[in-house]
Amino acid sequence: TFSSYISGGNFAAVIAMRFANQPASKHSPRLQILIYPVLQVFDLMLPSYMQAHYEVFHYTVDHMLSMYFNEKIDASIYANNHTSIKQKQQYRKYVDWSFIPQKYRTVYKHPITDDKEGDPNLIEKTKKILHPEVSPLLVEDEQLAKLPSTYLLTVGHDRLRDEAFIYEGRLKRVEVQVVHNHYKNTFHGSITFLYGPSGLDIAREMVGDIVKYIKDNL
Repeated sequence: TFSSYISGGNFAAVIAMRFANQPASKHSPRLQILIYPVLQVFDLMLPSYMQAHYEVFHYTVDHMLSMYFNEKIDASIYANNHTSIKQKQQYRKYVDWSFIPQKYRTVYKHPITDDKEGDPNLIEKTKKILHPEVSPLLVEDEQLAKLPSTYLLTVGHDRLRDEAFIYEGRLKRVEVQVVHNHYKNTFHGSITFLYGPSGLDIAREMVGDIVKYIKDNL
């Protein structure tokens, strides 16, 4: 499965998980290629969410979820106001900060809202986002272990950066083959700047790396 951008990477990860754990035929994906994907909507106070980033394509999780559910989702979700203390205790093991590189945890070293109760109305409204069909990171290791070899592309200037590192760490722990190319000096959406006056060398490098991975693994 192959997809990108803010919702596309999420869809690809969800579909790969669905194929891996609920096979509909003898055929299953041989590779999973994810370009700065949304992998969880449990912890929106990861270090990468708390840091300022250079942005060309501005996106917000509350807007994305509002479109998903056709219902206005309050921006207080960014303070993890959408989960109860019980839910935080239940799901924290899936979003393990120890997999985030130490250099990204110099200021925010540990989860900071796990002892804070969320808003009951927002909790009820957004409870579906903790389902693996929306947050594919929120599953047991046994389910992750069934996934195909995975290619992860991430960038430094992106709120989605840290959850990809967590996903990588968890996949490697269950011995799924992972290639993770992290381009620390560029921004979310930069892979689309391939041609014209706004063309970027880094975009062509990214695409070239993906093509090489596909050729080497199919």
